[in-house]
Parts: sequence; structure tokens; C-alpha cells
Amino acid sequence: MIENTDRFHLLVLIAIETGARYGELLALTRPDFDLIKQEVSITKSYSSGAKMVTKPKNKSSIRVIPIFSRLTKTMTNYFNKNDELNLFSYWSNQTVQNNLRRMLKSAGAHQIRFHGLRHSHVSYLLHNGVDIDYISKRVGHSNIGITLSVVYSHMLKEKEQTQRELALNLSG
Repeated sequence: MIENTDRFHLLVLIAIETGARYGELLALTRPDFDLIKQEVSITKSYSSGAKMVTKPKNKSSIRVIPIFSRLTKTMTNYFNKNDELNLFSYWSNQTVQNNLRRMLKSAGAHQIRFHGLRHSHVSYLLHNGVDIDYISKRVGHSNIGITLSVVYSHMLKEKEQTQRELALNLSG
């Protein structure tokens, strides 16, 4: 059980709003957020195997992610009430999964794993017409092939069908 549910909710919010990986989220510190520019810098990751903060997964994982104004407001409020350098404790994967399961169940939402929040972020952007090249850079993929992989292909097939219908309607 995570003792501070506000921090867990913050973890989930940042995950869904940025598409950052779990280890990247756990390594976030106060200075990683530039609330004036409305962005968060991903420069490190927490490795649960090594039990320490390390370099990110790959070179393309180092990135600056623009954040939505609602997350900027949430982080401003959070920083005004909390002065710790590290945002999160190094919770175990099982603890996070259990808390997410409880959160989704109480919300009546479909059960997903924590990594599914990253996929939901990508799907949301794709669904709203954001370019795949930008999405790939935003989530720290080394190439768009990874973004286009099986995880996101169902969304692209739906979009392809919509585009096909749109093109066919142009001739009519």
C-alpha cells in the first residue's frame, strides 16, 4: 500500500499526460520541471534492478516534453505545498500495480498495467491527429518503427479506415 495517495495520483497523472516510462517518472525531481516554459526534462531513470538512478534507456530517451496547462497548474500547486527534491518514493512495481488496480476499480475503469498509461498517451495523441514522428520523439523512442509496432497498430488501422472513407467521399 502506498502511504501517500496524493503522490500516487500525481505519478499516474504525469504518466498519462507525458507518456514517460515508469523508471523515468520515479527519477523525476523538482528541477526537472520548468513551469514557466511548461515542460519537463527527462534525463535519468530509476532502475529497480540496480536500485539507483541511472542514465535513461537510450540516447533518444533524453528529451524535453511540453506539458499541458492543467499539469502545469497541478505541479505548481504541488510544489507550493511540498518542498522535497524527489517527487516520488522508489515504489516496487507490484506496489504500483496494486494501487493502480484499486484506483481503476474504484473509478469503474478498464484494468490496465501501469505501462498501459504510456500506451494510452500515445493512442490519445494519435487519435487527435498528432504526427507520428512527433509522438515518437515525445515518448523517447529511438525510431518511429517502435511507435508503429504492434502496441499502436490498432489505433493506426482505425485511423487508416477513417482516412480511406474520407478519400473515397472526395470523389463523390
